[in-house]
Amino acid sequence: MKLMNNILITFFLALGMSFNSYAIVSIDAPTSTKVKKQKTESVFTQLTTEELLTLSKNDIQEKVGRKLKLREKLGLKIIHGAVKRMGKKMAKAKAKPRAKDNLFSIIGISAGGAGLVGFFSGVGGIVLGAAGIVFGIIGLKKEEPKRILAILGIVFGGLAILISLIWLALVIASFF
Repeated sequence: MKLMNNILITFFLALGMSFNSYAIVSIDAPTSTKVKKQKTESVFTQLTTEELLTLSKNDIQEKVGRKLKLREKLGLKIIHGAVKRMGKKMAKAKAKPRAKDNLFSIIGISAGGAGLVGFFSGVGGIVLGAAGIVFGIIGLKKEEPKRILAILGIVFGGLAILISLIWLALVIASFF
């Protein structure tokens, strides 16, 4: 991802450097219509990459001591827009939930599901159901990104305990 960002920044800087500024200066001769092109140094060659990426248009104008040409303004707008979009993409990439962010919820739903499957053992369903409830509550308290997993862990754990107790009651009642 960082390599892609560097490639894009280099591309936009190269694009900006191609916006060389040319000033047209006319010669004050009443009969002459000659036009002479005088090359002025572009802000893209005067400033460092860090300055171009971080400074605003007004700060750059103060630093170079002149108003920016239209091409330079467009180049800076393209570069600053690209940097802003990359920043948003990077923030989204960091905000994506990972499996370890939902660890307690995943343990809770797994324990609750295992308790549902193992209800016929009686005690195993009760223990695993209790673990599902406990880990589900911890997942809710930690405000993990996928709260539905924590809620399902609590529900499955509660069902596992309920079904296990009913199963134990039926097994005990069958002996008496």
